[in-house]
Amino acid sequence: MILFFSFLNYFPILGIDLRQCYNTSKGILLPVFFLTLILNCVTPPEPKAKLKPNLIQMVKAGDWFETQEFLTKNPDSVESINESGERAIHAAANLGDSKQLKILIKFKANVNAKNLQGMTALHIVSSEGYADCAKVLLDAGALPNEKDQIDKLPIHYAVTNSSSNITVLKLLVKYGSLLDPKDKKGETPLLIAIRRKNYQFAKFLISNRASIDVVDKKGFSLLHLLALKGHTELLKILIELGANPNKVIEKGNVSPLHFATMNGHLEFVQYLLARGANPDIQDETGYTALHYAVKEGDLELVTTLLRKKANPNLRTIDGYSPIFVAAQEGHADIARILLENHADPNLQGNDGRAAIHKACNEGYLEILKILLEFKANKEIRSRQGWTPIITASSAGHLKMVQLLIEQKVDLNAITEYKTTALYSAASEGHMEVVEALLNGGALTDVPGTSSPIGVARVNGHKQIAELIQKRSK
Repeated sequence: MILFFSFLNYFPILGIDLRQCYNTSKGILLPVFFLTLILNCVTPPEPKAKLKPNLIQMVKAGDWFETQEFLTKNPDSVESINESGERAIHAAANLGDSKQLKILIKFKANVNAKNLQGMTALHIVSSEGYADCAKVLLDAGALPNEKDQIDKLPIHYAVTNSSSNITVLKLLVKYGSLLDPKDKKGETPLLIAIRRKNYQFAKFLISNRASIDVVDKKGFSLLHLLALKGHTELLKILIELGANPNKVIEKGNVSPLHFATMNGHLEFVQYLLARGANPDIQDETGYTALHYAVKEGDLELVTTLLRKKANPNLRTIDGYSPIFVAAQEGHADIARILLENHADPNLQGNDGRAAIHKACNEGYLEILKILLEFKANKEIRSRQGWTPIITASSAGHLKMVQLLIEQKVDLNAITEYKTTALYSAASEGHMEVVEALLNGGALTDVPGTSSPIGVARVNGHKQIAELIQKRSK
């Protein structure tokens, strides 16, 4: 019995006071009546309240019969809004359910109601390409020129998705959509279509007289956008309609030809040049299309530009001509064709370096040979007084040093820092170059210059120091 009463202490956690049950009963509580008393003393829980039917959930469930039945009994609920600011008509639009849309419209749903993003049902179906739904909404009075919170019209969304149905775009235009509205980014539907590579949509807009003179917030024209992608078919259409092939981006002074060349679109470049594109427009860095073609190593583009009289001697703001860029990048075949088309091999940059300096620094032996073939000045000096032999020696390019020695260059030329080719090679630890210079007749101690032996010792090149010391005797 004591154990039994102890057991009773645990039942309050269940909400059951068995002591009360025991005290109110007459006689002794016997185990046989235990379950009966519990059942008599416990109050059964209240039944859960039945959830109120929700129109938006019904629409999302896709049961149009249930939706119609509910609206017949509760017509005022057609404009009910959930916590997300969504109405039933938005839910039906998201599903692309034209039958549900028709039912909602039948019960006077507002086809131009907006969600929290300011989007109408027509915005939604336009973005998804639901043509049948768009037709239902437009026939019911949906406004094609309503803006959402970012100033986009349904037509902006219709051209965004490459998988969208062009029928939606055609319907919007048919029902009076503006062709050139700008969203908050300043973009028109045509700009968006071209950027997204939805060229079928772009062609339709152009055929319906959408403006071709628009630019995006970066100043990119339609031709600039096409040049990035190389879409020649649309280029031809726009040029025929009067698009300017020489229009530049205000910030950067970049032309469509620059972009097309950078991206290697040969056919696009050829058409631009044939229709009056100027190959000598320089961007803010001074680069022409030819500079970019050379940098990319595109021989066909270089040849095309030169045939159209691109100037091979225009220089960047740093003073570098296309031949310098060819030497920098190691494009020997391009260097040759530039020189064959009257590129000046001796043009110097603002730092005084010419193409031959760059070739010697980078180790492009074939380019050095080509430059020498076209009478490049083998003694030309940079602003710091470096000659090609000093440059090649410092970089450790043995074969270039040997070639220049064969060309009878001055091995003892002095820089403004009072150093020579031998000093530079010794400083960098280029033993073979040091030997070649000494064998070619380089002096070990040019008057008024820094000591090759001293710099070799300071930099830890003991063998070089010993060699020069030995040869100086």
